[in-house]
Amino acid sequence: GGSAAGGQARLDGYEIRTAAVMANVPCITTVQGLGAAVQGIEARRRGDVGVRSLQDWARALRPTADDAQAAQAAQDTEAARG
Repeated sequence: GGSAAGGQARLDGYEIRTAAVMANVPCITTVQGLGAAVQGIEARRRGDVGVRSLQDWARALRPTADDAQAAQAAQDTEAARG
């Protein structure tokens, strides 16, 4: 089976990641990780990097009562038009 090859690949990956950390070199292993790195680099170049708590992010993402009322009004208007 592929277990011997898989075990070697896992060991190789571990050694690559360890060497990268020891050399202070970024090691990106997934497409999602690459996307996040690109977004971070772009934000840094724009000077758009800051610190926010998780609570601040949650508040910013949570719809407000005004948003809910506006959405309901839009639905009511659309329903009235038929």
